[in-house]
Amino acid sequence: MDGLRGGWLRQPRIARLPAASDGARVVRLALHETMRTAPLLPPHIGSPGQSSCDHVDPVLGCHQTVCRAILLHGYPAMDWQKQTNDNLIPENDMIRMSPPLMLIAALGVAIVMLVGSGALLYVREQDGQKASREFQRQHQLLDQELKAAEQKGYTRRDLAPIHSKHPSLHNAQPPPVVWGDRPAFYRAQAALAARLHLELKAREQFVFRAAQDEASQQVVAARSAIDGSQKSGVSDLEVITLQQRLQVLTVDQGASHGLTEHRAVAQRARELGNDALKLTAAQELENQAIQKAAEQLKAQIGQSLEEIHKAAGAAIADGRNQAAIAAYMNKPSPFKSYAEIARASTRLERYASIAGSGDLDQAALGAAGAQRYDGQLHDLVMGGLPPKAIIISHSGQHLWALENGKVVQDALITTGKPPDLATDLGPMKVLYKSAPWKMHSPWPKGSPSWYPDTLVQMVIWFTNTGEGLHDADWQPCCWGPGSQYGAYASHGCIHVPIASEQFLFNWAVVGTPVIVYPGDGSPVKDQLAQISTDDQGNPFTGPKGA
Repeated sequence: MDGLRGGWLRQPRIARLPAASDGARVVRLALHETMRTAPLLPPHIGSPGQSSCDHVDPVLGCHQTVCRAILLHGYPAMDWQKQTNDNLIPENDMIRMSPPLMLIAALGVAIVMLVGSGALLYVREQDGQKASREFQRQHQLLDQELKAAEQKGYTRRDLAPIHSKHPSLHNAQPPPVVWGDRPAFYRAQAALAARLHLELKAREQFVFRAAQDEASQQVVAARSAIDGSQKSGVSDLEVITLQQRLQVLTVDQGASHGLTEHRAVAQRARELGNDALKLTAAQELENQAIQKAAEQLKAQIGQSLEEIHKAAGAAIADGRNQAAIAAYMNKPSPFKSYAEIARASTRLERYASIAGSGDLDQAALGAAGAQRYDGQLHDLVMGGLPPKAIIISHSGQHLWALENGKVVQDALITTGKPPDLATDLGPMKVLYKSAPWKMHSPWPKGSPSWYPDTLVQMVIWFTNTGEGLHDADWQPCCWGPGSQYGAYASHGCIHVPIASEQFLFNWAVVGTPVIVYPGDGSPVKDQLAQISTDDQGNPFTGPKGA
């Protein structure tokens, strides 16, 4: 037995009796009973007769059951020890457990461990599922709040502190079921989602207050910029337009409740302020240029206030007439760059108000400003004309044919005799052409307006009431300003020298604009008040004739 160690269980040290002894049989029986009923004992430790187990008799040094059997049969303890001292089982001797018992024991232990582990895993899994459901609820709530915030106008940039942490809820992986602490993982994730929810609400409030403050600041800045524009001399029309925009913006600001509305107000106020600043900057450059031109004008003309007034008057009248042409042509359809023309016209009037000053410096400044804006108006009008146009100044009794903004024909003419037979003023156009044509009086014989039938070589009709451009061989002279009051004044048509009429007849096409405007140098609104046609060029007056 000394060579056998693995798979053996230590047996308590007991005496081995001689085989022939009755006492030995008793001991064997006791030993058998002990092995059957008593638990396995640990090995002896130290010298014979001592054990770490309380089943070992401290005197005999053997199992108490065996000792009792020995004493019952009359063996004195000391004699027993003496007789058996040499026959004691060595401490290292083992008793072999049979393989079936070992297998059963191992299976039992395994089953106990599996059942216990399974129960533990089940409990932890239930706890993990509960924690997971709470996490999913918190996560879903956070996602819903983020989506709602985006619908209210909050951008990813606004909510960057939340979005930067949000991926950790999606990307974090739970630990394995067997050895990981899934309940703790899900509880931590749920706590993070709940914390992000609170941070989201706080962030929304912060961003909203910032948007409110930004809107208020931009409105104040826009108002200040408009005041600066007005002080720099920006035209009244432009300042009024800016102020109207500001008024609407202020009303909208008071009615704003959401983030998007406040930001829209801030953006519009920012744009308004920028527009005002641009106008101010442009006007300051204009002011500097006009001041320089005023000094040059004084140097050219000298100290003659009369000459400065004369130069200013010519520029003011021409600038007004240019603006009136555009205003007439803007009636049937929008005229190109008309907003810029209106602004230049307003600035012209601003300098016209000081051009007649008795102060030389002020008069020179007014004249220089009038000349500058007269030039701008001329360029804008010429640049906005259609490919072909016929412009007629009633006051100047002058006709210009323009192609692509360039004069290709001009002539002095004679229009109808005021007041009853005056040529209509308005935005008209070539309707059709006739050559030759017999003029027939629309008035009965005996009427002061009656005339005999008259043959003309060619007519360019521009109204449906009998007004046209035609030659007049019976008019030998006296064209130009004032001729509309003379003996050769027409009955509403426009007399054109034959050479110019031939050019116009061949050059003009149906639809070519024919603009007859006062051209008297009065403000644009006064010239517009003299229109005698509708916006499409149909006269309000009665029939006309040659």
